[in-house]
Amino acid sequence: MWSTGRSQQLERLRSELPPGALELAEVPGVSLKKIQQLWTDAGIDSVATLKLACTDGRLAKLKGFGAKTVQKILDGIDRWERRDERVRLIDALEDAEQLAAYLAADPAARRVVLAGSLRRWRETVSGRRLPRRQRRAGRINQTFD
Repeated sequence: MWSTGRSQQLERLRSELPPGALELAEVPGVSLKKIQQLWTDAGIDSVATLKLACTDGRLAKLKGFGAKTVQKILDGIDRWERRDERVRLIDALEDAEQLAAYLAADPAARRVVLAGSLRRWRETVSGRRLPRRQRRAGRINQTFD
C-alpha cells in the first residue's frame, strides 16, 4: 500500500459489495442482506432504481418482498429523501420556545436554553437542541420516553 497507494484487501472487499450498496444501506429498513438480493435478483444499484422497482411492481415479484415489505421500503426511501430537510427559523423557534418553556417549568430543570442553529439565528435549522441542566439525572429525560 505504501508504494502503490492501493490496498489489495480493500479492493477485494469493495468488489464483494454490489454497486450502490453504501447509498442503499442508508435507507431505513433495507438491510445488507436485502441489498445483496436486490442486486443479484433485480440489478438494483441505487435508491432511484429501488424506488422505481417498488412503484412499478418489480420488487413485489421477488422472493421475500411482499406488499408490506415494499411499503416499508417506500416509507424508508421517503424518510431518506427528507433526511436533510430544513425548517425555517421562525417555524422552529415557535415550537422550540414552547418546548423549552415546558421543560423549564419542571422543578428538576436548572436551566433550559436554545442551542445550535436556533441560538445562532440561522435562516433555516435542521434540528432543535435544548441543552439542559437538571438537579436529578434522568427525570426530565423520562418526559421523552
